[in-house]
Amino acid sequence: MLFINEKGALLKQTRPIECTFPRSTGRKHRRACVRCLVKPTWERSKSTPPSASFPQALDLARDAVDDMLEADLLTDFGLVEMERGNFSAARAHFSEARDFAQSFEYVESVAYADYNMAEALIAESRLDEAEAMLRQTGETAERLNENYLELFIDLAIARIAARRGDSERALSIAESVRVRAAAAGVRRAELEALMHIAEAQLLLAAIQMRNARLRLP
Repeated sequence: MLFINEKGALLKQTRPIECTFPRSTGRKHRRACVRCLVKPTWERSKSTPPSASFPQALDLARDAVDDMLEADLLTDFGLVEMERGNFSAARAHFSEARDFAQSFEYVESVAYADYNMAEALIAESRLDEAEAMLRQTGETAERLNENYLELFIDLAIARIAARRGDSERALSIAESVRVRAAAAGVRRAELEALMHIAEAQLLLAAIQMRNARLRLP
């Protein structure tokens, strides 16, 4: 069985427990509850698509009258489609999640839905739309003091800069994220920033070598 520790992590448990989702709990706890609901189905049948578990989880959230959990589930449903490469379907789920969260002013979930919408747009090479959405979402994240989300928004902007061939800008943004992530102890963001830094440095080195060759007599 599974239980949720104080950090929202899923751990093994030998006795059954009940996963509840009161409105007063934090977003991390609710998202851990989501995984508590859907993970057993995934493990029972590896051949079962992950999305098969989500309608049941949505029903449970609605039965519990937990709008916050439902909004977070809709975003997670979009992430499943992102993993499959179904970007149009993912955007539809993110849009639904955003509209639903906006209807009861769950601003944090709106921000996460918009961030993931931007990631789907990047995957579809719609970079201008993605960057505009990221900048708007970044303002919301800053207002909410969502430092974790801000790190990944900036990483996405760095990725857009790299896709446009602006390696210097990508390097500058990634280095800023690395410093902030290291200070905050957000290892995932720090590692992703290091990867962006390495890629940008390699591209800049390649450009310098090419320019050096062009200057040779």
